[in-house]
Amino acid sequence: MQTGKVNPEPYRRMRPEWKIIDYSTEFYKIIAGAEVVVTHFGMTALEALIYRKPTVIIPNPEWTRAATLEDAKHYAKK
Repeated sequence: MQTGKVNPEPYRRMRPEWKIIDYSTEFYKIIAGAEVVVTHFGMTALEALIYRKPTVIIPNPEWTRAATLEDAKHYAKK
């Protein structure tokens, strides 16, 4: 789980068996090794597609500048 700007510590306490990070410059390696990817539909969706990973896309309605719900539907089909 990548938390980004959110403090990862509460999530680490709730799920100690999960690998939880705030940020990685080599996130592609994490995606490549994942069994499944859950994303808000950012660049991670593209990386998951490239690595042919099963993906759950949960669009964030507040982040519509880069991608729309229609865009997420097209990615989901791929």
